[in-house]
Amino acid sequence: MKVFLATAKAIIAVDNRVLILKKVKANGEKLDSKWDLPGGKVEFGETLEEALIREVKEETGCNASIIKPYKFWTFYPSDNVQIVGTTFFCRLTDECRIQLSEEHSEFAWIYQDEVDDYEFYGNIRNELKECFMNMNVN
Repeated sequence: MKVFLATAKAIIAVDNRVLILKKVKANGEKLDSKWDLPGGKVEFGETLEEALIREVKEETGCNASIIKPYKFWTFYPSDNVQIVGTTFFCRLTDECRIQLSEEHSEFAWIYQDEVDDYEFYGNIRNELKECFMNMNVN
């Protein structure tokens, strides 16, 4: 059976750092604990924007708003799975203390020169490097 998923991811930057989350499980299964951006699957009936705001809240406990779309991408985690996604620039809408969901074990606010210190899913490392260059962030 072939699976097609739509997802939305958030680049949330504060003080020249970007928020990343360490994912530990999906659908009740353990993963290989790599780092990811906040966000996730679009549920039936949701827009990309609605899904992203919901996912950021579920994964971090924080409220966010979308600034603008950043990048469209496709990822094939296996031969039978295709994920099409949109990454958005977002901002936190209020002061927030990160409270992780059970899907994640850690979070980090990383600077541009720290991107290579983390193991990411898919093409997130390159996306973050490009993002930092476009933002002229340290």
